[in-house]
Amino acid sequence: MNATTAPGHPASALHTPAGPRLAPLDLDKLAAVEREQLALEAIDASFAGQSLADQRGDDPKSLEQHFEAVAALCDKDDFKAALPGARELVLLDLQNPHYSFLLGTCLQRLGRPQDAMASYLTASTLGLAAAVFRLAECIEALGADDDQAVLAYDAAAKANRGNELHESAIKAAQALRQAAPHGDAHH
Repeated sequence: MNATTAPGHPASALHTPAGPRLAPLDLDKLAAVEREQLALEAIDASFAGQSLADQRGDDPKSLEQHFEAVAALCDKDDFKAALPGARELVLLDLQNPHYSFLLGTCLQRLGRPQDAMASYLTASTLGLAAAVFRLAECIEALGADDDQAVLAYDAAAKANRGNELHESAIKAAQALRQAAPHGDAHH
């Protein structure tokens, strides 16, 4: 076991110190067991009040550059290419609402609104107002009768009551939600 392996977790090739740069996670190349291990480490880090990037020793500037590179792919509408990087960013810092929002955007634009909802709910809970509106877009795409979607939207709305920016986003999301045809999932 090396110095960057979380206690109680087996050592793997994922735990090589990143040094001053951001070491790529290459999630698509990892075995399911390794991805699960990495997710557990990210959760452990979050519970310890840190990010996985902090524990790995990743340079914050490199992390920001990685975010900008993934966002640039989204700006070019290349959401398929951006998706692996967005997943990496979320794992590297579970508490960053911008990373969760970026992952949700990739999933939503790839026609996966149900998958995007969890990312938007996380981003909203972490304080990103725009995520509430995007959550409502996903609900609209799934059809207003999708109980899970409505529950997620309501949870996001309740979690952010009293925040002016969130209140504006919630009102816009409610208008979109009310305009959605009931029972008609149209994608």
